[in-house]
Amino acid sequence: MVKFCKYSFILALVAFIASGMVSCKDELEKSELVIVDNFRHYHSISQGKIMDLIFEIKDTCDVPLYIEEIQASSGLHFEDELPVTVLPNKSHFLHFKYDSNKNIGIVKHYINIYANLPDSAYRSIYFDVHVVLPGDYYHDYEQRYYDIIEKNLDVKKMVDGDIGEKGYITQDEIEAFQRENELEKVGHELLSK
Repeated sequence: MVKFCKYSFILALVAFIASGMVSCKDELEKSELVIVDNFRHYHSISQGKIMDLIFEIKDTCDVPLYIEEIQASSGLHFEDELPVTVLPNKSHFLHFKYDSNKNIGIVKHYINIYANLPDSAYRSIYFDVHVVLPGDYYHDYEQRYYDIIEKNLDVKKMVDGDIGEKGYITQDEIEAFQRENELEKVGHELLSK
């Protein structure tokens, strides 16, 4: 009887350990993440303003994207609930708030998105903004710009607006503008000869 109990216990222990080993193999399939308009350069804002940021991300394969963690640099707060699941070949919008009270000058921020990605554990979103001191007597164009936006808040326009209306400019747009200026200079040099 003692031998039977001993073998039953060992058999149950082996079955328990084997079931744990099988469950350790369960891993999420790898997905792919594309960040729309990454490397943004936002217009200047006055210190003390709260800036709403919306980033579009896309799952570009046939496997759901599972975002388990988001780490943002100082002053940024993720407004949505984690975990976030993005269905295959669909988009999702991530909402953040940036508190400019903690900074002055050009401020560079990053947001790390940890998900089931193939080549690394995370992707990063980058943006910068110039935080200026608020004017006590004189309202400059940055303050007027954000006063107008606060009065006429249209989320669709903030997300889908034209290049001049988005509230930021991407690195690709800056490089295209620089190429245009270089071509213009070459044209002027050729005409002046």
